[in-house]
Amino acid sequence: MDILRQFADMEVDKMGHCFREAGSGPNIYTVLEASGEDSNHFRIREQSIRATDLKEWATKPGTLSANSTSMGGGFRLLEIKKDSGMSFDIEKENFDMVLNAFGIEPTLKLTDFTMGTGFFPSIDKSRIPSNSYQPLHSFLLIVCSEMNMFWSYEPRTCSTRVILFAKQLFMGYLHNSFIAAKRCFIHPLFPGLIALAAGHLSLNSTLTDDLKAVLSIEKITGTRLDIEEQTDNPSEDLYITLTKEAGRRSTSAANIGAMIRVIDDFTLALVSNSLGLKGIEVTRDRQEQFDEAWDEMAAAASLLQLHAQNMALNVAVIEKRVSLQMNILYNLIAKSDAGASISLAKAAKDDSSSMKTVAVVTMAFLPATFFAAVFAMPLLKWDASPVVQDNFWVYLAFALPSTALVFTIWVIITQRETIKKLLQTGILARLRKRQRGTEDGDMSEKDESTA
Repeated sequence: MDILRQFADMEVDKMGHCFREAGSGPNIYTVLEASGEDSNHFRIREQSIRATDLKEWATKPGTLSANSTSMGGGFRLLEIKKDSGMSFDIEKENFDMVLNAFGIEPTLKLTDFTMGTGFFPSIDKSRIPSNSYQPLHSFLLIVCSEMNMFWSYEPRTCSTRVILFAKQLFMGYLHNSFIAAKRCFIHPLFPGLIALAAGHLSLNSTLTDDLKAVLSIEKITGTRLDIEEQTDNPSEDLYITLTKEAGRRSTSAANIGAMIRVIDDFTLALVSNSLGLKGIEVTRDRQEQFDEAWDEMAAAASLLQLHAQNMALNVAVIEKRVSLQMNILYNLIAKSDAGASISLAKAAKDDSSSMKTVAVVTMAFLPATFFAAVFAMPLLKWDASPVVQDNFWVYLAFALPSTALVFTIWVIITQRETIKKLLQTGILARLRKRQRGTEDGDMSEKDESTA
């Protein structure tokens, strides 16, 4: 286990750009604390603590730290804002410190940086609080790119410690949900269910946006059943834009499908007790509250799973419609390209006809022009005898070679590849012939020496 932890630390060190640089982290952190003898007397407090006091808050009595093996009851949560992509609004040193203070299995850090979405439980049997004989449970839930959560659970005292990474848009709902569901603070999977519920609401909104986008694309391509076919002719640029939009919606549907699988895995672990958490031993004064929380959580998880299954059906429909629209858009783009090619072919044909007309006119006037130029030369004396003067050969001496030179240059320029191949073929043939002649000579000399 220690080797895995060292490996995780080394790999996460490589991802240092995901954290704030030392000294550039936020000055204030928001935390949520709840404690009490039972759910009816739970005291919930939201407060802001300074970054300089973060270590004191994380390691004060009631939390598990590297130097202390006692964890008191209650619920504590540290909020860390998540920027675009994988940027966390906390310094890496502070993150590692809180992770250790909360007793969260360090190897889960590596999972967080290498996996897309998922639910990952872990039991650290090497770390058992002094007031308990049961090991700590650690969990990682990656809901989506915008929200993930680490938390630990100490069975004996039913203590939960949470590190929440989320974008600002989720924070308000998560706060209200944690406070409203205080009866279930004692449940080991309580933080995960709250996070998945928040992600589920986000999925509903995203799925609605995806459906609206698909309907808009179908309207333009003329494939919507509730709208008559469009009479206008969209441009190819619009088709390309719609293709990109369809691609984005396909990616969005895939992300929704991944999160639905996370909901299925989580609810299965909760409802079926596949992790064996329902059988953990708690103090007698908490057993009744624990059982009630378990039943309430199981019912909520079943309902969430039912909604996720219905959403999965909608996602499958959207994926098929997006795939169909992308095929239609590709065909429309191909049709537009074919139309452009036909237009270019017609234009080329018109140009060819024009050039042919010019060539015919040139051919018609060329002989007359040639003879007119020749007869007008001073080398021909029409009023003298002989008409052709003695130095007429000068004209022929320049005209004929220059004409031949022009044609030669033209052939070399237009047929240079063919000429190059012919030359190479000829050179190789001569080399082979020379090589064969040398070999024949060697054989003859060998035969004579043998004889």
